[in-house]
Amino acid sequence: MTPKITILMAVYNGEVYLRQCIDSVLSQTCKDFEFLIVDDGSTDSTRDIIRSYSDDRIRLIENERNLSQVTSLNIGLDHASGEYIARIDADDIMLPDRIEKQYDFLSKRPEVVLSGSWAEAMDSEGKHIGITKLPVRNEEIIATILFGEFILVHSSIMFRKKPVMDIGKYNEAFSFTEDYKLAIDLLLKRHKIVSIPDVLIKYRLHDDRISVRDAKPQIQRYIIALKQFIRHLVPDFSELDSELLFNFLFNAGSMNKSYWENGVTKCDISRIIMLSDLLLKNTSNYFSLNKNKNYFMKRLFFNKVLNFAYQNRDIKSKLAKLLYAECLKNCFFILNKPKLYLYPFATFFSHIKTKL
Repeated sequence: MTPKITILMAVYNGEVYLRQCIDSVLSQTCKDFEFLIVDDGSTDSTRDIIRSYSDDRIRLIENERNLSQVTSLNIGLDHASGEYIARIDADDIMLPDRIEKQYDFLSKRPEVVLSGSWAEAMDSEGKHIGITKLPVRNEEIIATILFGEFILVHSSIMFRKKPVMDIGKYNEAFSFTEDYKLAIDLLLKRHKIVSIPDVLIKYRLHDDRISVRDAKPQIQRYIIALKQFIRHLVPDFSELDSELLFNFLFNAGSMNKSYWENGVTKCDISRIIMLSDLLLKNTSNYFSLNKNKNYFMKRLFFNKVLNFAYQNRDIKSKLAKLLYAECLKNCFFILNKPKLYLYPFATFFSHIKTKL
């Protein structure tokens, strides 16, 4: 009987953590799956470790030479039997009920194409670092992408195979950030993406991780994907306006304090406010967000803008004042964080008191 779920892993020279990963997969409470492993031309003991398991659910595909993770994942998709694809990386670990919970979640929600989850970060020795809590709702994920922020842990995702095959699988031009591009491509086809607010995997932070080893090309392709997303939502913007808005959103997402010192003008901020209004309107229309979903998207957006404007609680910046006034106009969306509005006033009166 063909399994409904394919657990997909691409691995290259992963001998250090591989056995822990495989054991966590084979120990899942849900037993009905195939574990498809694509070895990407490893030169260490990776293949020997995989072959040491006698579990019939394991299928091994061996690339004759190293091709790349994204190419190997696409090879895996071509061979996958399951209707659902669950990802895992060779240095990460599944919690025992990860597959059961995610499959149950997706099977009850036919409108959702891809689901991520929250995750526990651990160091190279497996020691706890912290919990990564990502946006849960589809509209919150959309708003988070606008700022170029982290939306999914790749090892945590499970998706329906057909919609991903329909968009051409992973985009191989976006190696090192193929998961982010996949999410954007699905969203732009108006597919829904969500995350389960539960820790279902542990992901490892170490010096040989792709985000460290290939950080520069990863960031470059990440920025390209983000710009494509924004331009798709506001195709009528000029190149100059698109770049102006993108730079603001990207710096706001990373809370980059130096943004205010890099020649941005009052005219720039006024235009950014206008462009942001159009972006939010177009985004809401593009994704057909109802009143409730539009509220959650805008709440995240204006919370982020307000925090960026007053990350130092500084009332003296004329540029920040413009953004603050814009947030006041939209205060309905930030009623859950009223203290943020008191920060600049508190700083202002403290400044006056000091002078007196």
